[in-house]
Amino acid sequence: MWRYVGFDESNHGFDKIKYAHLPEICVALNAENPEEAKKNSTLFPKPRHKIDCIEKDRHDYSYLLFSESDRIVIPDNQKLGIVLGSLIKGKPIKHFLEYYVDGVWDEWDKSFAQEVISDICHIDKTNITVHDGKDLDRKIKIVNCADIRAYWLLRTKTIDDLKKDPRRKELLLHYIE
Repeated sequence: MWRYVGFDESNHGFDKIKYAHLPEICVALNAENPEEAKKNSTLFPKPRHKIDCIEKDRHDYSYLLFSESDRIVIPDNQKLGIVLGSLIKGKPIKHFLEYYVDGVWDEWDKSFAQEVISDICHIDKTNITVHDGKDLDRKIKIVNCADIRAYWLLRTKTIDDLKKDPRRKELLLHYIE
């Protein structure tokens, strides 16, 4: 069951010089252990070398490719909701869901995300929490794991591999208002 979910994105997809051909990679990663969703007193590292260990990681995850055209079509204040909802669609969820998102988001963005997730997962909006904050990818293990997974996908997979992977999700564009 998906209960505690870390979210991060590669942020490298829009580097027009080095990664012009790649979209941004958005990752949601599940933790069944609530300890992985607690803030750590020391900062987690963000390894960028020798990351093959992530292949042995047992966290279930999903990802999507967020292109430049997606950035144009989806309003900024709806991106969070559409991306988080798209990543969680089809995942087993019981009654509660906590998303941990790197970065600071407006309350309206988080509320819209709760509405989309509620609709997709058929759970009450009040049972969905979207936690956000600066540097959560260094403070909360499950977000750190999502960060590493996004980086690993960016660095080790071809675009064709990414498009064929069953963990890949499609953007739910019908939620654009």
